[in-house]
Amino acid sequence: MSLCCSQSGYVCMVFYKRDWHVIELQRSHTWTQIAEEACTSQNFNPAVLPYTTLITATPRSRQCPYLGRYSVSGLMGRHAAAQVGGVGVGATPGEEGAPCSDQQQFQSLAVGCGSEDKMEFHSACSTEAVSTYSCHGSWEDNGTSYLIASPSSRKSVGARRYCFIYTDTGVAAGGGTNQAAAGVDERASLLQVASVTESCHRNLPLSGMTWTFNLTSYGECAESASTTKSMVPLSSLVSVILLFAAVNSR
Repeated sequence: MSLCCSQSGYVCMVFYKRDWHVIELQRSHTWTQIAEEACTSQNFNPAVLPYTTLITATPRSRQCPYLGRYSVSGLMGRHAAAQVGGVGVGATPGEEGAPCSDQQQFQSLAVGCGSEDKMEFHSACSTEAVSTYSCHGSWEDNGTSYLIASPSSRKSVGARRYCFIYTDTGVAAGGGTNQAAAGVDERASLLQVASVTESCHRNLPLSGMTWTFNLTSYGECAESASTTKSMVPLSSLVSVILLFAAVNSR
């Protein structure tokens, strides 16, 4: 490999097949003059090298993970009063500038309920009640789940793809004291959408997150969306971190 006018030599590149049309790669940053040295542990450390996520230009839709219905609450974030990436903070993900107040943020999420390859964010916004995402591929890596999804409708400046990253935090919902005493295993998970335009990044710090909110499961898709959480014997709490970004399309 050569880089015009400045560097030439060998680098190590490792490709990972994640789904039918999703791959990731890692590339060493050190140039070597001997090919056999490019992938040695001294030059290539997969634990610290960033990933680049690549998908096809026109990916097919696939079944979404974590099917079910969720309520949305507890919106927080260091940019909660600003617009991020051209998307209004009061708007549903994937839509821009919907006139929502803080009380009209996302109210619920349905995953795979209308169609197994769709996620639907529901809000009380006057101009856009539902924002739909198509799922294109998902995988798990070191206990963390990743999902590539795209908004069904967007403006020309909107992101084409999003990377949702689900990480189990191991924190019991509601603090865990009462649930543990009752023998209920309620776990919290972290859902984050990558904040950069090219990859599903690992280990993003909380200080760099834009939004966080909670998802509480209140039933399967077959159950009525109006079913109250008290009627469901076991609900899971999911903390969500949103950083709007596109995933690189190749």
